Amino acid sequence: MDFSIVSDTAGARVGELVDIAVKVEEYEKMYKVEQRYHLGNLFLDFLNTALRKHNFEGLDKEMFINDIKMWAREIPLKMDNGSTKFCNWFKEEIDWSVDLDK
Repeated sequence: MDFSIVSDTAGARVGELVDIAVKVEEYEKMYKVEQRYHLGNLFLDFLNTALRKHNFEGLDKEMFINDIKMWAREIPLKMDNGSTKFCNWFKEEIDWSVDLDK
């Protein structure tokens, strides 16, 4: 089974649509922290590819990606024990301690 995220911008041609597809079965075998790590990197890879293909006048691409990483730090992660953690996306490596409920 494939899970796809398809985004569109106003006026985009079909060939310009961004399609991110992953095999659900691969992610079902992973721990949550691994899923976040791999999906976050997949998103950044697609974003970097799109920004290389398309030039947006006045956009500082590096600053834009850094801003997205900063905003992602504010995304709350609700733990099984009811607590909330932040800074869980776009890590350089998997932090196994993140999913500890302590």
